Amino acid sequence: MRERKLTQQQAAALCGVDQPTLSKPLNGHLESIARWLTALGKSVLINVAPKGRGAERGSLSVRVTEENRVLTDCLCLESQLH
Repeated sequence: MRERKLTQQQAAALCGVDQPTLSKPLNGHLESIARWLTALGKSVLINVAPKGRGAERGSLSVRVTEENRVLTDCLCLESQLH
């Protein structure tokens, strides 16, 4: 948001949610989930990168591993994120 000079209201509109929904992860809810996972013995890695060339939006991928073995690898398509 800072990079694009967007207000929370503008960012929420782009994300298809209202401002209070957008503000939850910005105000620590995502941090709470990460804390719970680490308390359960899991490591949490959040990687934020530029969107792919030619893509209108970014993408979301989730990888769950156990003892260096991939259990789940999911790439959510742009159309699934709206």
